Amino acid sequence: MNDKIDKLIEIFNQLIDQPITKQIIDLISKEIDRGIIFSGVGKNWYISEKLCKTFISMSIQSQALDPIHALHGDIGMIQNQFMIFTSKSGNTKELITLIDYLYKVRSIGIFSPIFIGVFLNKDAELASKMDYCIVPSCDMSSVREFDSANLVPSLSINIIQMFLDYVGSQIFDNNSVLKERYKWNHPAGMIGKQLDMNKNLR
Repeated sequence: MNDKIDKLIEIFNQLIDQPITKQIIDLISKEIDRGIIFSGVGKNWYISEKLCKTFISMSIQSQALDPIHALHGDIGMIQNQFMIFTSKSGNTKELITLIDYLYKVRSIGIFSPIFIGVFLNKDAELASKMDYCIVPSCDMSSVREFDSANLVPSLSINIIQMFLDYVGSQIFDNNSVLKERYKWNHPAGMIGKQLDMNKNLR
């Protein structure tokens, strides 16, 4: 188990140390008013929802888009946001269908989102369809999930979440307005107490 934790940390460090990671952080920081849409399938959908709530708590306008619901009307939420797609393989059929369609619609000027992919497969089919793409430099075939059969999304999903939480925290640190607003977003709980904002609930 310790070997797997070490691998998780190794891959996480590979992702945050890539020059494109800083490039994306700087780009989103400069154009923060675009907002962000997170999208993924399966466990990545739940990670999308979690990331969305974390970014909202930092006053970064965010939404989560389910690829299936997207094709039945939820594409209406898309304007010119950053769209962050997550997938372990980068070959997820539902994402491929959605992104192929979004490409067509974007090409005729209906909307103008920026596509960012976070995949754990350097041969991901979706990588070529992204404006920016982040993948580990190592061979992920040697990376195994926490269960003995290598079936349960666990180590991989944690890498993706940790990485995007890191990206969010860096964007937050780059923006004094977000820092000021953050305290007003947290009047309750331990964060509210730590920031001395709980007094406003009395």
